[in-house]
Amino acid sequence: MAEIEDNKATSKNADSGTSGELSDSGPGDLLTAAREKLNLSIPDVAKQLNLSPSVIEQLESNQYTDQIPDAFIRGYLRTYARAVEIDEEEIVAIYTRNIGLEIVRNYYVPSTDIAPVKSQVGSHMLWFKILSLALIITILVLGWMAFKENTKKPTSPSNILTSPIQKTDKEIDLNSKPVTRAELSNDKADNNSDSASQLVEQEVVTEELAQPESRPVNADLEFSFIEDCWVQVIDSDEEVLAVGLKSAGRRFSVSGVPPIRVVLGKPRAVSLQFNNELVDLTIYPAGQTARFSLGESPSTLNSISRD
Repeated sequence: MAEIEDNKATSKNADSGTSGELSDSGPGDLLTAAREKLNLSIPDVAKQLNLSPSVIEQLESNQYTDQIPDAFIRGYLRTYARAVEIDEEEIVAIYTRNIGLEIVRNYYVPSTDIAPVKSQVGSHMLWFKILSLALIITILVLGWMAFKENTKKPTSPSNILTSPIQKTDKEIDLNSKPVTRAELSNDKADNNSDSASQLVEQEVVTEELAQPESRPVNADLEFSFIEDCWVQVIDSDEEVLAVGLKSAGRRFSVSGVPPIRVVLGKPRAVSLQFNNELVDLTIYPAGQTARFSLGESPSTLNSISRD
């Protein structure tokens, strides 16, 4: 009885250890504790980070929707951690670990006894061999019949053209005038002029074909960051011109083939110029991601296309 009870206790401990590996704690717990320690409310933090209170509540409750990209979530967590004075790298590491645990939780299936399934490979292979053998026999029979049919045909002699030579009796005009040297020179000059005109036409066509295709002129974009913001810039050749979280006070310029696609995590935190003209970003609500394209029409800013 003692051994049985020890085995049951060991089994319970093993089960509890397995279930304890998938922890529900996330970075939101640390952020909430740090905010409360500083006596800050959710609206206070949302105003400080220029985000909506609903986003702050999602971060603290470890609930992440598919509408916010993973890179934006990491940027928000870093900014939130700096605002409440805790280690941002630790917060991002906990978030990354929890994402992995969530994948394990979704795909974890308790082991069950599965009845063995009879393999049908043997029967499939048998049918495949039978069909292959029948196909080979059919090809051999058709080839033998074609060979036999060709051997029955008599060899026909080669057709010889026996068209008679037609004699043409033509009277020679002995009174015809001889061709003068001047006439021969005129004919030769006419032929030379025709050849020269053909050469000129060929050269013109060759020059038109050899002209290179004109490439579109690159467009210039200049970014100035008032606050931290995540940025992604891709031109029409699918070349990534810029990507990542940019800190406040930073300025940089990129150049690419229009139209250029731009994604801004916090559009109100960026000042953007397109071909030395200021782009109006106040049309995008604060705290929401802005996606737009520059350079899709021939106007000054080549139009701003909102995705």
